[in-house]
Amino acid sequence: MPRIPADKCCGCTACFAACPCAAIEMKADSEGFMYPVVDGDKCIGCGCCEKVCPVITPPEVSGGIIDCVIAQHTDGKVLSESTSGGFLDALCKHITNNMGGYAAGVAFNEDFMPVHRIADNYADARAFRNSKYAQSDMGNVFAQVRGILDDGGTVLFIGTPCQAAGLRNYIGNDRDKLYIADLVCRSVPSPEFWRSYLDWQKKRNDSGILSVRCRSKTYGYHSGALEIGFANGKRYAGSNRVDYFMKSFHSDICSRPSCYDCPFKTLERVSDFTVFDSWSPQAASLEPLNDNDRGYSNVLIRTEKGRRILETMTDVRVFRADADRLMAFTGGMERRSVERKPARDSFFADLNRMGFEKTVRKYVRVTLFDRVIEAMKPARYYIKKRLSRR
Repeated sequence: MPRIPADKCCGCTACFAACPCAAIEMKADSEGFMYPVVDGDKCIGCGCCEKVCPVITPPEVSGGIIDCVIAQHTDGKVLSESTSGGFLDALCKHITNNMGGYAAGVAFNEDFMPVHRIADNYADARAFRNSKYAQSDMGNVFAQVRGILDDGGTVLFIGTPCQAAGLRNYIGNDRDKLYIADLVCRSVPSPEFWRSYLDWQKKRNDSGILSVRCRSKTYGYHSGALEIGFANGKRYAGSNRVDYFMKSFHSDICSRPSCYDCPFKTLERVSDFTVFDSWSPQAASLEPLNDNDRGYSNVLIRTEKGRRILETMTDVRVFRADADRLMAFTGGMERRSVERKPARDSFFADLNRMGFEKTVRKYVRVTLFDRVIEAMKPARYYIKKRLSRR
């Protein structure tokens, strides 16, 4: 059985997938995070779980950065529905349509909970658009990826750095038809906290939910907001300045324990691509570029096969970029773990005891200034839009 402190486990599911005796289950703890639980009666002590655990056995990395670009999707609709520049959507389309492969990414299920899924066509892969700000339920996606590769298929896997590292250990390094795209990840909030937030929104709006977009571009890329559409016709939008879930996330009080000392936040990774927000594309680009406030993706290319894929993609505009400048605007998130807040454990204890609203009001402060700035957002956006047309 995997011998690892609970606060080091990232929940990647590599051990669950690798166990030859089905002795490991993934179960949620009191905070809603998934952890491996071993059935001692089934475990034979073979050590397969420890061999694939990316914390116990760090995987071999692909190497450093061999190239970097800034990318923006050419389709306006795709761009508007994407978190940043739509690069990953274009990559999914290229893998599924042009290469006849599969894409594994995160979609919302019918309850708007994030789950990893396999798509064998681009239409299904469109569900992977836009960020989902809670740790995804991996299910048996690792085994599905291996099955496709064993049958000679091509797979793109999109996930956090820890999920990518777990998959690499489970699959191995000798799979030319496996493409991995990881993210510059802040941390992963609790799925149970996300669920409690959605329940709170449904109650206060007296309605079921029809749609959720964690990073809407209604007021531009640089003023993103969590947007919810309700069955009764109401709409809600709130940025990380005023939205209780997003403010909690950016306060680093609701993250998985392992995120506070993440060993996968390094410049060298197991992936072919590392993708993240481009907050200042003009400053990082080596070519003329207009920041149209519709979003750009920063893309670090780590392997030659990744570079070959990029060269054949047709649905994105690509601008050569300087890697150091690209990462100057991430807040160090590509290599720095978030800080564990002293009140973090009390936050979760109170969440279970008092519920969502009372807990966030106790720990997360939204000021009058925050609300005034948020209320001004529509006017500022439309003024900026009109001025840009002159």
